[in-house]
Amino acid sequence: MSTGAFTWAIALTPTLNRGFVTNRTSQTVSMIDLTTDEVLADISVDGTPINITALEFIC
Repeated sequence: MSTGAFTWAIALTPTLNRGFVTNRTSQTVSMIDLTTDEVLADISVDGTPINITALEFIC
């Protein structure tokens, strides 16, 4: 598995089996499938992503 450059922070959503990793110099957030360790998407963001929080709402 490979994410963007200068990986900084990670947030996990165990119920959804997803991880989100900030990539500072790439200005992206990588969404990872925790079951397969596959990068599902690299999401472009404005600025430099540093911290990240993932919230799950179970109804």
